[in-house]
Amino acid sequence: MIEKGKTAKVFISCDEKGKGISKILIKWRCRMPEGAKILGDALERSYGELEWRGIVPDRLMPWYFMIHDGGKTSGIGVKTGASALCCWQADQNGFYLTLDTRSGGKGVQLKGRTLAACEIVFYEGEEGDTPYQASCKFMKELCSKPLLPKMTVYGFNDWYYAYGRNSAERILKDSEFCSDLAENTGNRPFSVIDGGWQYTGVTGGAPWSLSGRKFPDMKDLASKIKKAGCRPGIWYRPLLTSEDSPWVKISRATRFKGHPNPHEIVLDPTEPENLERIKDDVRLFRKWGYELIKHDFSSWDVFGRWGFQMIDGVTENGWSFNDNSKTNAEILKGIYKTIFDAADGAVIIGCNTVGHLITGYAHLQRIGDDTSGQEWARTRKMGVNTLAFRACQNRSFFALDADCVGITEDIPWRLNSQWLDLLSRSGSPLFVSAKREVIGKEQRKALKEAFSRASAQLPAGEPLDWMDTSCPARWNLDGETVEYNWSE
Repeated sequence: MIEKGKTAKVFISCDEKGKGISKILIKWRCRMPEGAKILGDALERSYGELEWRGIVPDRLMPWYFMIHDGGKTSGIGVKTGASALCCWQADQNGFYLTLDTRSGGKGVQLKGRTLAACEIVFYEGEEGDTPYQASCKFMKELCSKPLLPKMTVYGFNDWYYAYGRNSAERILKDSEFCSDLAENTGNRPFSVIDGGWQYTGVTGGAPWSLSGRKFPDMKDLASKIKKAGCRPGIWYRPLLTSEDSPWVKISRATRFKGHPNPHEIVLDPTEPENLERIKDDVRLFRKWGYELIKHDFSSWDVFGRWGFQMIDGVTENGWSFNDNSKTNAEILKGIYKTIFDAADGAVIIGCNTVGHLITGYAHLQRIGDDTSGQEWARTRKMGVNTLAFRACQNRSFFALDADCVGITEDIPWRLNSQWLDLLSRSGSPLFVSAKREVIGKEQRKALKEAFSRASAQLPAGEPLDWMDTSCPARWNLDGETVEYNWSE
């Protein structure tokens, strides 16, 4: 049933007992404009693939797409907070929407209830608006109540120089260094401890009450970070666990045929008691004194696939969690809401999370795959691309995090300095992951200036050449046209 009006609401119901619903297909037949260019989004993080292209019938465009006919730019999409995973495709004769309503890899069992699957929005652009301006206006139509941090977010994250091999002592020195760079007394920087602090190491999971040998007291470390002048933040993987016992309701990675780590165990997120375990973990971090919580890996831990592997579906067919009455979209929203509700005012960053579903439950969203402290090509592909093509979402969905500036001896400063400059002037959060040993006078000066800019809310940066390249070099930054050189 589709209710007509300014938007179209899609409801799904099934009276047949035991009948699972996997997918719904809705088609619109119309002649697409000759020479039109189309921009789609990504299901979770992007992986360097975003760009304006001509009509490509087999191109999957999750959540929404923009279409530019040479004059006006219009948009078609679903509002944030949908209860189905929604994906668009378009050809010369129209476009269609696929609603993935599976629970795990099987059709959802609605058991008599009606599923409010999504709300479709059709946006007709205004004469004179650039494609970027039209995209920004459309994002506001898709999300009416974004969750935003009270102040801009910036600071340090240790991942891209340490890669999970760090210590409390070094984190504290990083925090002191970070604090010294930040002159804004009204908005102090964050010092975020990424993966590797926990007992299970690097990207391991629960138990979260136990820290590694080099992190003897996480509560004490949070207190010392505060005394150093930074706000403490912590990384966490909510679903992965090492607790393989009869009283923990789990789901094994063996449910997937091709999983690279078949022995991994995740908490079944459809079990209420597991959601309570997640709440307890988040409450523990808050009790320790952490003011920012970055939760990671939930899409991978639920689906067993990264975003770029979801060409033939978000997950394999044939499996389900214990409660098969919830769609995958509802399951993910349940995880996000659980963490948010327990966070007691802490800033939340979602990573490997679905942006269209986490709105309202996270202040920041990591919008692209990892940048790098080792390989510049990766930073250019993942960082610059995602910032350019998802910039229109900034502060309409959440504050978008295009990931860190990884400052090490492996990446030339002439390249990293430009990435730092763009991020700090883009109106989005800024995180730096710097190996202190390579920071000289030039780098220190640039970091202080970048932190000063990032500590205040600036207008969103606009990519000016994004219709012609997947890696825009020309940007409008607070009224100034700036051109970068991303080539090695």
